Amino acid sequence: AGGLFFAIGDHEEGRLWLKVDDESRAAFEAVGGRPFTYTTAQREVMTMAYLSPPDEALEDAEAMLPWAALGVEAARRAAAAKAGKAARAKVPKARAAKATGPGARPRGAPAAGRPAGRPGRW
Repeated sequence: AGGLFFAIGDHEEGRLWLKVDDESRAAFEAVGGRPFTYTTAQREVMTMAYLSPPDEALEDAEAMLPWAALGVEAARRAAAAKAGKAARAKVPKARAAKATGPGARPRGAPAAGRPAGRPGRW
């Protein structure tokens, strides 16, 4: 799945959970999908965005395909959203001009009465 984290499995218990999001959660809930939960060191129960597929999908590869595809699609959407957020964070914000009093001018603008582009003292 191209390095995407779309499933969590517990081989000892034979359990599987697939990634869900707002677009796919209802399909999993409609077939009784159970959430993946774990307990933290502070004894808090945490729930992640992973639900179990129907039991019959665990026994039949053909039945699993559409559920696995939903998990991969949800993981792709999550990765795209994360990449977009990271890209927006890297774009430098335009510096706002400080206008603090009468005659204030944006940084780099020539002083009143001074021609633009003339270096040196006036």
